[in-house]
Amino acid sequence: MKTNLDVLLAALYVFIDDHVAPCRRIGRPPRLTDSELLCLAVAQVLLGFPSARHWIRFAHDRLAHLFRYLPQQSAYNKRLNAAGPLISHTIRDARPAGAYLRHRFEHHLRRRHRRRR
Repeated sequence: MKTNLDVLLAALYVFIDDHVAPCRRIGRPPRLTDSELLCLAVAQVLLGFPSARHWIRFAHDRLAHLFRYLPQQSAYNKRLNAAGPLISHTIRDARPAGAYLRHRFEHHLRRRHRRRR
């Protein structure tokens, strides 16, 4: 069963992958892509987890089915710190993302509401 959180994260990932994160072409592909990392970071902020430790624990418990790989806390922090410029770019593009995600999320909720009638 899909939850609203699953739908929100899927829409967020699609937006980031299509519009924000650059394609990596050189070297071995990382186990966690930049798009997935940014999706996790934005979701951490949206869901109000100030601690990476609590966020990673929550992600492993509740979001593991959405990602091919979820890092442990130290690897997550390393990747997040190294992705500073990419996060800045994402924040700069956040206004259109908010409108896009709100539209997709509201569309999903309307469809669910119609099915329940």
